[in-house]
Amino acid sequence: MKRTVALPKLEIRIHMSHLTRQRFPVPFDRDQVAQDWIRRGYSCDLFTDPLGREWNDFVHVANELVTVMDGRLTHGGEELIAKLGDEVFIPKGVSIP
Repeated sequence: MKRTVALPKLEIRIHMSHLTRQRFPVPFDRDQVAQDWIRRGYSCDLFTDPLGREWNDFVHVANELVTVMDGRLTHGGEELIAKLGDEVFIPKGVSIP
């Protein structure tokens, strides 16, 4: 099963090849994101992390799509930052150091 989340406030560093800039228009419409992801075979759940949350040694068990509703997203060691409306693909098996 594919997993997707819309993250309100989180910072994750990501790899450039997994980032689609401005995939969704701002102001953010969660229903539009949900419809898009469902059409592509993903679910859409709202997930909130507290500011500064770190997922050390976490391994993604399924492919995931993530978009930022508020704040920024960073993943791994890359310095690239996802912003409002950007979409991030996180492949199954990727770990967060």
